[in-house]
Amino acid sequence: MRVPLLLWTLPLAAAAGFGVARRWREVETDARRARAVAAIALVEYGKPRAPLVMLRETGSRAVPEMFADVARLSPADLRRRAASLLADPSRRRDFGIWAPLLARWSEVDGAGMISFVQHDAPPGERPWLEAKAWYAWGAAHPQTAAAAGRQLPSSLARELISGMAETDARSAVTLALQMPDAQFNLYGIAARVAGSTPELLAELIPRAVYDNMRQSLQRAQASALALTDPAGALALAKRAGNIAHDPVPITMRDIARHDPVKAAALLADMPSSRSRALSAVALAKTWASQDAAAATTWARASLTGPVRQSALLEIAAATGGPEPLAALQLVEEAGWQDEGNFHAIADNGSLSPSESRERLTPAKTAGLLLQQLALLDPDAARAWLQRVPWEHRVAAARTAGLAIWP
Repeated sequence: MRVPLLLWTLPLAAAAGFGVARRWREVETDARRARAVAAIALVEYGKPRAPLVMLRETGSRAVPEMFADVARLSPADLRRRAASLLADPSRRRDFGIWAPLLARWSEVDGAGMISFVQHDAPPGERPWLEAKAWYAWGAAHPQTAAAAGRQLPSSLARELISGMAETDARSAVTLALQMPDAQFNLYGIAARVAGSTPELLAELIPRAVYDNMRQSLQRAQASALALTDPAGALALAKRAGNIAHDPVPITMRDIARHDPVKAAALLADMPSSRSRALSAVALAKTWASQDAAAATTWARASLTGPVRQSALLEIAAATGGPEPLAALQLVEEAGWQDEGNFHAIADNGSLSPSESRERLTPAKTAGLLLQQLALLDPDAARAWLQRVPWEHRVAAARTAGLAIWP
């Protein structure tokens, strides 16, 4: 199955900037190879990362050179290159070199690549390298890799299934349902399936065996719809139900990533509720990462009470890296007194909604920002802290890990 390369530039542009996306288009013209390279570069020690960001951060050469360097290597050449890398402590975990190497190897000799990793790689390097190898082979040749990987342990099976989902969502789902921990396997590829084959995800939702799995699939479905039909995405999220985490604010965040003004308009039409309050905070936080001034202006004009306070704190936290003093002033504007905790659920028994754990307080936000300011400008940090009311000054300093200055 061939996928237009342009489709891969969209997430890259969002994560690493349109300049990086343009560079990606120059790297390869073969869609399957680019897809495999992207797949293997997406995961670094289990954490999703944008492919070109990964390669630029850890690679030792320019991205086009890395691809061109392995483009015509034979399986024997690839084996020698891998052995050489593993023998060099300074390069054995240089993922900028491994990513295109494994992508090329998975194209021309996936079985040989897996055999090399399982038998010739040092035991200490084998776990992470085998995970990446199965991921790459799954992306390059889904059917062949699936046939070879049916007896894999669960952790490696999930890597294989995730790779397959990059290029053949239906085959990935079929294998996911045949392997142990089927529901967890589906959870790991839900977002990719929703983006590439939304009708397939819709077929899976009725097969979810427990509510958390069903809601996870519905969230992925709504997230994929956020770009093309924001109102429809929000309607889906409202129907998903609230199980420890409200899906509506998550969908509002996804809509705001594409169009914060549209998200604000949708929010204005929502009735007053906990979902609306949490959605307002999610919108403010997401908008701030794109345009802090616009987000602040909107929060000041549109929100009141505890929702306004939480939104301003989220904006402060999101923008405090480059300008912690300005962000601290926003904390002061939000107010030191806790105006109310809509993140919690009243009379909820033992349920502890995750929104409560994520909630920012004035002292917590100020402490984190103060920590940054003290590193950049200790005098400014001292002056700011001195004007904070005593009880809040102590709490902020304690969060920052600082002593109270005389």
